Amino acid sequence: MKRSEKKRRRQLSVDAPKKRRVSATVVAGELEIARGHDGIVRGSPEPVVVLGLYSYAGGNLSLEAREILRFASPRKIPGSVAVLVPDPRPMRVRRSLGDGERFLLLLSAIEEDSGVDVATFFQSLESPQMISAFLTEASDPTPYLLRDLAAARNPELTDALRCSLLFDGSLMSQRCKGDDFIASSFLTFEVGESSRRARFVSENGLNDWTLAFDLRVA
Repeated sequence: MKRSEKKRRRQLSVDAPKKRRVSATVVAGELEIARGHDGIVRGSPEPVVVLGLYSYAGGNLSLEAREILRFASPRKIPGSVAVLVPDPRPMRVRRSLGDGERFLLLLSAIEEDSGVDVATFFQSLESPQMISAFLTEASDPTPYLLRDLAAARNPELTDALRCSLLFDGSLMSQRCKGDDFIASSFLTFEVGESSRRARFVSENGLNDWTLAFDLRVA
C-alpha cells in the first residue's frame, strides 16, 4: 500500500466520530392511578404499560428492547399498584453511542380487555419508521416521525412529553378495538442516572395514570 493511502486512512480514523460502549437500564416502579375507569359495570381497570427502548445513532432510530408491564388492578382509587410479575427484570441493553447520540424511551398505557391490541401494539414497536406523534399540549398539531423527535428532544429535560401516537398515519387510540388505548409519552436520555415520571391521561379524562421509573446509562 502506498504511503499516501496509509496516511489518508490514518487521517480518516482520527477524524471519525469516537463512540463509547454504554449500558442502558430502565427500572419501572409503581403505577399511580389518580383516576381509573373500565366501563360502568366492569369495575377497576387492568393497567398495562408497553415500553419501547430505542437508540438514536447515525441519524437512525433502532429498537433495542421492548416490554409489556402488566400491573395489578387497583383495589382503591386513587392509589398505586405494582407490576404483577414479582421482582421483574430491568430492561438492559448495550450500545455504542457517539456525541449527540442517545436513547429514546416510548411509553404507552393501555387498559387491557381482550389483549389483542396490546399484542398488536407491542409488535408495531419493531417498525419505528412507521411511528409518528404530535405533542398533546403543543399548539402545532403536525405529527413528526419518532426519529425526528428523538433528534430534537433535549435529553436534559426530565419530564416525559405526552404525545398522541400514530402508526402508519392512523391514531393508535382509533386503531384499538379490543383494548382501550389511554395515552403515550416519550423522553430521550444519555449518560447518567435519574428518576423520571410519565403521565398518561385518556382523551375522555376518565383515566389518569403516572408511572415512576429509574434510568441509568453508564
